[in-house]
Amino acid sequence: MLAISEVDKTYAAKIVSSDGEVIINKFIYNKETMNMSGEFDYNGTPVDFNASLVENEIVGTMSAGGGDYPFKGTRKK
Repeated sequence: MLAISEVDKTYAAKIVSSDGEVIINKFIYNKETMNMSGEFDYNGTPVDFNASLVENEIVGTMSAGGGDYPFKGTRKK
């Protein structure tokens, strides 16, 4: 699950799973365009991600180790 929070007009994000939490560093979210980006470390591998929120879906790409991996998720209601 991707959890996004806002404090004083600054956004933060983390990925939450049964394995624990991973903080997304350098997280940027543009409320007007609904685009977001950031980076995190997954078992020693740096991962960059870029995504867009369209209605109730987040669609984007994660890049790691020279490859690009598409992902898609649905907003929790």
